[in-house]
Amino acid sequence: MKLLRHLLLASAAMGMALGASAADYPVKAVKIMLPYAAGGGADGLTRALANRMSARWKQPVVVENRPGAGATLGTAVAAQSAPDGYMLLMTAGTLTVSPAMYPKLPYDVVKDFAPITLVANSPFVLATRGDLGVNTVDELIALARSKPGKLNYGSPGVGTLSHLTGELLKHLTGMDVVHVPFKGGVPAIADMLAGRIDFLFDTPAAVLPHVNSGKFKAVAVTTSDRTSVLPNVPTIAESGQKGFDVRLWFGLLAPAGTPDSVIKEVREATIAALADEDIARSLAAQGLVSQTSTPAAFGQVIKNELSVWAPIVKTANIKSQ
Repeated sequence: MKLLRHLLLASAAMGMALGASAADYPVKAVKIMLPYAAGGGADGLTRALANRMSARWKQPVVVENRPGAGATLGTAVAAQSAPDGYMLLMTAGTLTVSPAMYPKLPYDVVKDFAPITLVANSPFVLATRGDLGVNTVDELIALARSKPGKLNYGSPGVGTLSHLTGELLKHLTGMDVVHVPFKGGVPAIADMLAGRIDFLFDTPAAVLPHVNSGKFKAVAVTTSDRTSVLPNVPTIAESGQKGFDVRLWFGLLAPAGTPDSVIKEVREATIAALADEDIARSLAAQGLVSQTSTPAAFGQVIKNELSVWAPIVKTANIKSQ
């Protein structure tokens, strides 16, 4: 009985300690794992958020870049970290592609993470070579059908969201086009400027200068709603592919089991940071729109996209490289 009483007292004390630490969060440096390379759009967004969070919390907020293996290396580190709020994960839509691409992942996207909030999103722009002679999605489909296997599209690499967006359009329309993977978006754009690929899916920030110069034609955007950056460009859904809605999103997760009070504080800090005018301008310059959500809504986004991309990866027989 004495042993049982001691165990109960110890358990209660531990619970009180955990509750206190969650209530006082954070009392030390917070790390945000970013499974992408430094210098990109995700990096700039994450560092801007980290700076505002640090000012709010009066604690260092450190961004750790750990790219590799389709963003699964850094994601695995975050999944296996203590669920105390001192390791967060900034992730993107590639999170929901990885399970189909890497069947032996050391983590479960749904079970091993606690969603906090979406942070921002952007459409992809379906852009063609300016001299391809197509102005609409229907015209692109018709051209591809008239020349099966002759048109090609570029992406930043196998398994990237822009690659799978092309595969989704192929799946829905029956287009027979060839995917050409590159090591990043910049070389893909360079090859389209040189006339070696016919179309691609990339962010507004990446394609807009070439659309304005006339080298590229912005045919459609991939989200269900138009983007303010290209307000006269229709969506793919408007162009006849009803329900087509692909967006490049960014969001914050924590290891599963992280206290609800910590999740709440990180979410509130994120919302406050995104209200900052400097961050808003930075997002707009990248063609991004801030988008926050409840943890439950973000979790549902993840589940929905897992069910979309798994069959596309299987149908297209896409293998990790």
